[in-house]
Amino acid sequence: KSKELALRMVKSKTIELYGFPSSVNVSDVKRYVEKLTGEGSVVAMKIRVEVRQHCGMAAPI
Repeated sequence: KSKELALRMVKSKTIELYGFPSSVNVSDVKRYVEKLTGEGSVVAMKIRVEVRQHCGMAAPI
């Protein structure tokens, strides 16, 4: 039984991607990545939106 389990295991990798516009969602990114890596290759995904805070000074117009 342990041999059977070993055959079913696949290697996984964690990658980080940057630069997507804030308007994209998980489905958009998954579809894009799977075009490059093959359909069904993405198992889990988390999208973080980075909020940048300014130092309190007004930005030049």
